[in-house]
Formats: sequence, structure tokens, C-alpha cells
Amino acid sequence: MRGVSKAAGVGLVLGVAFAAFAATPDRPVVVPALDCELTVQAESVPVRPDSVVLRMIYSEPIGDELVAQLEEESGVKVVKVERESTEPLAVKVTLDTSQAKAGEWNISLKGEGGECKGTVKVDAAEEAPSDGTLH
Repeated sequence: MRGVSKAAGVGLVLGVAFAAFAATPDRPVVVPALDCELTVQAESVPVRPDSVVLRMIYSEPIGDELVAQLEEESGVKVVKVERESTEPLAVKVTLDTSQAKAGEWNISLKGEGGECKGTVKVDAAEEAPSDGTLH
């Protein structure tokens, strides 16, 4: 009798597992961009009262909805991330550096398909053109 109840228990477990697998809807598998690099197109960013716009290039497609973030200790705040229409792996990131601390800081660009990482150097001296765009 014990062998019958054990076999029934195993059958029940396998049946539940199969039913759960079969009931799971088809979901696209998201493979994160493992070695995605983010390159800042300016040597450094100044600390200044008005916003600074940086152009950045990332090495792998990571999705349509992009969010940029710097280390909190940097004091740099991301105001806006805009895709460039002429280059698919380029963005313009508007930064508020009014409370920034000088140094080299990690920056990441995250999308639904992965994350790209790079660094931004913050200089204390004002060296940017008056329109706020850095090249």
C-alpha cells in the first residue's frame, strides 16, 4: 500500500509542475547587455549653476526607455535623457551640476534590456561654453 501512495504522490507533484509550466504565458527572454560600455563625449563636466548637456554613446542596445544615474555622493542630478535621432546608440543627458563634487564618478544608463556603465569626471572650474553643451 505504501508503494501505491508514494507513486500517487510523485505523480501528483509531476502533474502540478507540468500544469504550472503549461499555464505560464510565453514571455520574451531578456538577456542583459553584459559588457555594455558608456562613453562620455566630454573630458569633464564643470560645476555650474545652470544645466550641462552631455552627449554619450553606449555600445549595446539596451531598450527604448532609458534612465541615467550617477553616484549619489557626486551631487550631480540627472534632469533629462534624450535619444539622438541621428544615431541609435547615442543620448543627450542634461545634468544639474550646481551641487556637484569634483572627482571621477560612475554613471549608468539603464534600459529594459540591460545597463551600460561609464565614468564622468567633474571639475570644479567653469570651462564650458555658455550654452551649456559640452562636446
